[in-house]
Amino acid sequence: MVGIDGLKDRVRVRRSIGPADFAREYGAWKGGALGPAHTLRQSAFFRGPIRSPKLDGLYYTGSTTMPGIGVPMCLISAELVRMSLRRAAGRPTDA
Repeated sequence: MVGIDGLKDRVRVRRSIGPADFAREYGAWKGGALGPAHTLRQSAFFRGPIRSPKLDGLYYTGSTTMPGIGVPMCLISAELVRMSLRRAAGRPTDA
């Protein structure tokens, strides 16, 4: 199927994981691997904040925060955290 001779005979372990595994093993809310769904009400600025409303000084980045999932979006969320931290420290955000 993939053009690798004897591949089937070389497979030692096979494991499928699903939402229950993500919830149990990674603490992913409702077992979601990629955060909230891509619906209008759960996209971009409707996603979770980058700053924790419960714990001062705790910031989030990644797929479950704004602006969303995917490497470019996760990098943007990291940049938003950096700017937020600099702003909180009274430093310019463009440095």
